[in-house]
Amino acid sequence: MGHRVLQIKNYKNVGIDEKQELLLNASTSKGEFGGLVILIGPNNSGKTNVLSALTAMRDPNFAPFTAVDLPDFDNAQGDLEVSLVIHEGKAMYGFNKKYSNKIPKNQYFVKKEDGANLFFDNKDITEYAMNLAMSTISRLISMKNSHYPNDENWIITSAEWKTVKTIDKNNMRNHATLIHSILNKVVNYQSYGYNFFRSHVDGSLTDERIKGYINEFGFNSEKLDVLRNYEEKNNFSILPNVILYSPVNFKNSDLTIQPGNIDTSNFYRHIFKAIDYDIEELKNCYTKVKEQNMPGLLKKTAKTINIKLEELSEQFNKLFHLNKNKYTFEITLETNSIYLTLMLNETPLHLDKQSLGFKWFFEFYFTMVAKSGLNRGDIIVMDEPATNLHVSGIVELRKFIKEYAERNELTFVLSTHNPFFIDVNYLEEVRVINRVGDHSVIQSKFHLVEDGENDDTDAIRPIKDALTVPRHILVDPNVPTIYVEGITDYLYLTAFASILKIDKFLFMPIQGISKKNLVDTILKIDKNPIFLVDGDKPAIQFKEMVLKKAYKNVEVISLKEVDETFMNIEQLFDATDRLDKSFINAANFKARIKKGKLNKVTKDNFAKLFDYITV
Repeated sequence: MGHRVLQIKNYKNVGIDEKQELLLNASTSKGEFGGLVILIGPNNSGKTNVLSALTAMRDPNFAPFTAVDLPDFDNAQGDLEVSLVIHEGKAMYGFNKKYSNKIPKNQYFVKKEDGANLFFDNKDITEYAMNLAMSTISRLISMKNSHYPNDENWIITSAEWKTVKTIDKNNMRNHATLIHSILNKVVNYQSYGYNFFRSHVDGSLTDERIKGYINEFGFNSEKLDVLRNYEEKNNFSILPNVILYSPVNFKNSDLTIQPGNIDTSNFYRHIFKAIDYDIEELKNCYTKVKEQNMPGLLKKTAKTINIKLEELSEQFNKLFHLNKNKYTFEITLETNSIYLTLMLNETPLHLDKQSLGFKWFFEFYFTMVAKSGLNRGDIIVMDEPATNLHVSGIVELRKFIKEYAERNELTFVLSTHNPFFIDVNYLEEVRVINRVGDHSVIQSKFHLVEDGENDDTDAIRPIKDALTVPRHILVDPNVPTIYVEGITDYLYLTAFASILKIDKFLFMPIQGISKKNLVDTILKIDKNPIFLVDGDKPAIQFKEMVLKKAYKNVEVISLKEVDETFMNIEQLFDATDRLDKSFINAANFKARIKKGKLNKVTKDNFAKLFDYITV
């Protein structure tokens, strides 16, 4: 089980005094990779710069860093560097973009468990080299399908076949080693040689030019196989797709247009790109219909398009996670109009009247998923989404995005000023961006902020301060709150509350019970607090102190009251489920528990605790 972070050093106003780290995923294990990360902070705190650093990773050659990206502070020292890193125990796998001595540089890197470092420069691959490789691979696939179905020793071996069929221009760099190997084998294969490229790709190519284009894929040395083997074993890319999502707000009226407006229709441009249909073919069809008075051509063309839309709707329904119901899309071409009909089973639907979750996914699918595809581990960045939605709409959208992300193992990173994107049962999703002087600091692992006089033991304070809202906007004062000793306790308990469907109260961490005047401080924000404490000596002393001072409306529950063997919350876990006590492990626990991957003893112990505190 690894975890993934974004590291930022000397990028604009982020990472000046020390490298800043944004936790993206608590686990990269199967079924646990997806989730929601929410960036909050006051205006001008640096949220946009953090998102900008993340989106700069979306392509090794996209927007190389320049002097403009450097901090302009006198005390800023060192290179500009942004890295995506997977931590696997003591080992690390990652990719970084640097700007050092006015030279941009991109590198993959591996740090082995023994401390050895491997770096791999990622050279640029030209557009022509990618076209040559794609044409060659497509031709080889065609030849194998036609002539070499059973030849295990042909250029594309059976072991490579599955991977080769997935290669396109969007992921060529991720398969550079394999492409380099195949192109070299073409040069040396029987009677093909350099003439293969001239015959099937470009007749003007010289041997030296072909060799040069092949070598563009050769930057992956044999050592880089360490990285590629890791990716193949874990089924995700060290450098994933990182997509900055911009909503286009499709409306039902966009589904119907006049043929003359096909070039200017944003909706149909996305639709036809999604199904890989050349819009020029449709325009030529309408030209023939008009010139030759043959409206029957429209019916034939519509049939061709609808076959492609059938394939699209199958994927749409699979990703939208429908079981019994089915959405379909059907285009109708008439002499004076083009329109798309959206149907649920056999019922035509009005797009504007569908749920917010559906409308968001409909747009997201056609603008992002269908045209480019999304893979396990990919990251979608959203800057201030849903600014025009009402409260219930935001809550619904947040729930839909989170479920979609977890189901498809994608990571959504969004910044917001809207408190209704925050769910107090999932504080582990929150990343607070604050300014310290002129610098931005990332608080990645949510915990209580303690700063002397302002140490009010209110775990919500960092969030309400960042969003500049009162506490009651985030926490319903009518729902009882149970204060637990630490963030790991909070994560375990909210996880079980979710699967047991208990919503009678909230949990909130207080980072220990040894704080001076703790109860008095909590009473300033909560008139009827409940404390759930361990069964050890300090916890027993805390309960005795509360009883001695005769606080009104304050309740203390000790784990030892539930069961004599429960000295702390970790003892509720069976030995096979027990974790090292850390934020990362506890956050990952919430993802894993939804899959039911727990021993019966653990489940029974937590159920016993919840039965006790809900009486």
